[in-house]
Amino acid sequence: MRRALHPTMTGSRARTAALVAALLVPVGVAHAAPERVAYTWTVASPNDLVPSASGDTVAILGDGLTLLNLATWETTAISVCADPRGITAGTYEDRDAYWIGCGDGTVARVDLTGDSPTLASDTLAAADTAITAVEWDGTYLYVLSQGSNGLADLTAITPKDAIVAAGYPTTLSHDEVNDTLLLNGSLYVVHGSDDVSRVTTTGAGVVISTQMTGADYGNATATSAGMVYLTDSSGGDIWSFDTGSNGFSLMLSDVGDATTALCIDESSTDGWAAIAADDDVAIYNYASGMFGEESDRLTGVGPLDRLLTANAGALGLSTDESLVKWLTDAPWVQITSAPTTATTGDIAFSFVSDVDGEWTLWRGGSLDNSLNNATALDSGPITAGETITATTTVSSSGWVEGKNRVWVTVDDAAQLNLTGHDATDVVIDTPPPAMDYAVGFGESTVNVQITASNIADIVHYEVYLSDVPFSAADYPTGGPTFDNGDVTAPKTLNTTAGAAGSYTFYPLINGTTYYVAVRAVDAAGAEGPMSAVLSATPSYTYSASELRGDEGGFGCSSAGGTHARCTALLGFFLSGAVVLRRRQRPAASGSGYPLAPCALQFESP
Repeated sequence: MRRALHPTMTGSRARTAALVAALLVPVGVAHAAPERVAYTWTVASPNDLVPSASGDTVAILGDGLTLLNLATWETTAISVCADPRGITAGTYEDRDAYWIGCGDGTVARVDLTGDSPTLASDTLAAADTAITAVEWDGTYLYVLSQGSNGLADLTAITPKDAIVAAGYPTTLSHDEVNDTLLLNGSLYVVHGSDDVSRVTTTGAGVVISTQMTGADYGNATATSAGMVYLTDSSGGDIWSFDTGSNGFSLMLSDVGDATTALCIDESSTDGWAAIAADDDVAIYNYASGMFGEESDRLTGVGPLDRLLTANAGALGLSTDESLVKWLTDAPWVQITSAPTTATTGDIAFSFVSDVDGEWTLWRGGSLDNSLNNATALDSGPITAGETITATTTVSSSGWVEGKNRVWVTVDDAAQLNLTGHDATDVVIDTPPPAMDYAVGFGESTVNVQITASNIADIVHYEVYLSDVPFSAADYPTGGPTFDNGDVTAPKTLNTTAGAAGSYTFYPLINGTTYYVAVRAVDAAGAEGPMSAVLSATPSYTYSASELRGDEGGFGCSSAGGTHARCTALLGFFLSGAVVLRRRQRPAASGSGYPLAPCALQFESP
């Protein structure tokens, strides 16, 4: 994915030149400008558009903040402050983040962690008056606010510790702030009319360009070569700004009565520029820093305030109609039905496309590598408007416990080499397996030792006890209950991945056979299968001196399958797990050796 066209270009207007590979278009393929509005979202008073640093999210700033996920095409509204005024994006502490300037002089931050945006708890007190714009260069947050003297105040501040950079704050010579742009170590501020301020970020020297052009600059756009273009909201023109001489040149005239937004696609030699002029989007050929002839015009799209290029599309914000519009010639794909959770077995996905093509169902992968690391699950032809249902099987191969992203892509049938997509997430919640465990006994006690498991979402064990024989087949879920007045079961033992468990039932009746089973439960409440049922009979125990020469006691383990496996547990029975010890001479066996303090116990029938 192309994220930034120039290594030193960041900020609000650099985003209008960013190429977002959101449509999964093959790299190096030339495409004409888009010719149709594929989809429209309703967003309250949208007036700014900012892609995230990773390019997989677009923030729409209006009366509030709305985040558009470019993989799933879903929007999420976030309440950041009562009067949001400006927004910028970047990487902060190794994560994508947005900063939003507010009317009360504070700056809020939204962190993007996976698909879950989070409003940071700490806000930055950056100004005493309403903030009009913010920019981020990776070190400093540049904050413009309406100064008490009527002019724009500018400060540079580190967001973590709120330290103001040397030379700041400073006051500019103009008041309004229509747009801002960070480029090659300078901050450009478009004030409206024909005024532009340039602030060198290393020293805060202010250079004011006062060349009279009669234009009313509103929107600034930078290119990969470091050129800056300005829209003219009063004359319908496009101007260029020379960052070396601080001079202006007229590049295009009379595109409309007013030009309000510009975006440029430089993804190939057949580049193009989209210009929002009145209610139209005018498409011009663009190459080597020069505008060619007008090649197309989409009429009646709406009065657009921002445009963003992508390899085969442009996203426009219609402020008067409160609409966000996605323009593209690629297939528009929508997943209409999909499971949100699954365990094992077959799951189905239904989807449609608005053009003919070839569909593919994928598991895994991401936008930033055009699904190169995804696994194709199924494919076939699709007709425009036709609902396709594809079924795939959840298995241990490739599917992971937790969230799995599933994509549907459609390659167009018109040989335009364009690909549309949609995505959804399926949470795989596989029940825990049967647990391995062992039982031992002492005087009036039965002890259960559960082997540690690495199941990521395991939360507790259910330990069952009964004095009546039972089998796992008797209980597809749950298990027997037990209550003798002193001991009750089942017992719930909280646990985590990698932790063993143990429980001792006491007091029980010596000479009575008890039956034990274990079941694991995960975070979603899914029960694993019941373990093999083991039995144990509490009996008198003996001191260590009375057991000299004895081979020791034996306990039973469920490991190794459905049949119990018995192992020597002498050390266990001589430990603190033995609650009571009686000094009673054991009866002699026919071999002359004392009887073991416990007999071999087998799984109940």
